[in-house]
Amino acid sequence: MYLEGNGMKGRVLLEISAITLITAGAYGMLGLCLPGCAIVWGTGMLLLPWLECCLRRNNRAEREYYEITAYMEQMLCSYKREGNIRRAVEDCASLFSEKTKMGKILREMLHMLKTGEGVQGAEIVREALCQMNGAYNSRRLVLLHDFLCSVDKMGGETAEALDILLQDLQMWKRRVLLYQKKKHFICGESVLAVFLALLMCFVSRIFVPFDILPDLTDSYLYQGTTVLIIGLLFLAEIIILHKMTGSWLDIKQKQTGKEKRRLKKEFLRLKKTAHASGRKGLFIHFAKKLCRSEVEREFPYWLLSVTLYLQQKSVYHAVHQSLQQVRGVFREEVKQFLARMYEAPSSLYPYTNFFRELDLPEVQTGMKILYSVNTNGYQETRRQIRFLVEQNNLVMDKCERRRLENQLAGMGMLKQIPLTLACGKVAADMVVLLMMILRGYQSML
Repeated sequence: MYLEGNGMKGRVLLEISAITLITAGAYGMLGLCLPGCAIVWGTGMLLLPWLECCLRRNNRAEREYYEITAYMEQMLCSYKREGNIRRAVEDCASLFSEKTKMGKILREMLHMLKTGEGVQGAEIVREALCQMNGAYNSRRLVLLHDFLCSVDKMGGETAEALDILLQDLQMWKRRVLLYQKKKHFICGESVLAVFLALLMCFVSRIFVPFDILPDLTDSYLYQGTTVLIIGLLFLAEIIILHKMTGSWLDIKQKQTGKEKRRLKKEFLRLKKTAHASGRKGLFIHFAKKLCRSEVEREFPYWLLSVTLYLQQKSVYHAVHQSLQQVRGVFREEVKQFLARMYEAPSSLYPYTNFFRELDLPEVQTGMKILYSVNTNGYQETRRQIRFLVEQNNLVMDKCERRRLENQLAGMGMLKQIPLTLACGKVAADMVVLLMMILRGYQSML
C-alpha cells in the first residue's frame, strides 16, 4: 500500500507537470495572455480528479481480471486433482494475500464451507460460491460455479468437462489481453494527437505576417478560442480515457425492462412474418438485425453450458439444465426447443427450427452437431462431443473477436477528436485574420 501510494503521488506530480508544460507552451508558442493561461491551468487542475478516477478504474479492472483468471485456473486444476470443492478453494486461497479482495472472499467461502454459518437450507456449496459471483461480474465464473455445484450434488465424471472449461479460459485470456493491448495503443495515440493538435495551432501562426501577428494574438476572439480549444482538448482526452477504461471481465449485458420488451416484440414480429412472402420491409430488417445481435452473443455461451452437462446427461437434460444460464428471448426459445424435443425426441426438426427465422449459419451448424450427439456408443458420443466443443470454440472466438473489433473501431474514431478541434481553431484564426485584413482595407479606402 505504501508503494502504491508513492506511485500515485508520482503519477499526480507527472500529470500536474504535463498540464503546466502545456500551459507554458500556450503562453510561449500560441501567445496566450496570463489570465488565459490561468484559466487553462485551472481547467486542467479541475479535470485532474476525473483523470485519476479513470486511471484507478483501469487499475482496479486489471487487478480483478488477473485475480479472477488465476482463481478460475487454479480452481479447475485443483478440483480436477482433488475432486473436492473445499480442498480446491483452500488451494486457491493459498495464492492470494488476506489483504486482497480475492483473498478475503476466498477465506469467507472457506469459513462458510467448514461451518455452514449464514447458510439457510442445505445448499452450503452454492451459497459459498455465490459469494464470489456477487463480487466479480463474470459469465464464465457463474458457469463454472453452476457446473461445480451440479457435479457436487449429482456426482459423475468431470475430467473432460473441466478440460473444456480450461481450454475456453485460455482462449478468453488471449483475446482479452490482445484487446487491452490494442486499447493501450489507442490511448497512446490519443495523447500524441493532443500534442499534434497544439503543434498544428502553432504552425498556423507561422503563415500570419509578422507585422499583424500581435494584432491577431491580442484580439479577444483569438484569446477566447485559444482558451476554449485547449480546455476542450483536456476534456476530450479525459473522455477518451474514460471510454477506454472499464471492466476486463466477460460481463453479461444487462437489459432494462423496456429493452427486453422491445426485443421480445421484434422477435415475435419475425416469427409472424417468417413464412409470409413480400413482407420483408425495413422494420423487419431492423428487427432481424437486433435479434441477430442478441443471439450471436448468447448462443456460444449457451452451447458451452450444454456441452458441459452433456458429459453426464442426455441432450434433453443438458439443455434443460442450461436454462439457468439464459434469460429473455433466448430462454423462451430454449423452452420451445425442449417442448419440441419432448414431442419428437429423435427428429431433426427441433434442432433445425432453433432460431430458424434469423438464418444464422453458426447457430444452424451448432444445432446440427448437437443433434448428431447420441447414446448409441460411449466412444462415438465422446468423439461427437469433442467435435462439438471444437466448433463452439471457433464460433465463440469469432463472435467475441468481432465484438471487440467493433468496439476498437469506435474507439479508434475518438483519437480524431483532438485534430478535429485543432482544425476548428485554425479556421477560427483564419476568420479573425480575414476580418482584420478587411477592416484595414476599408480604413485605407
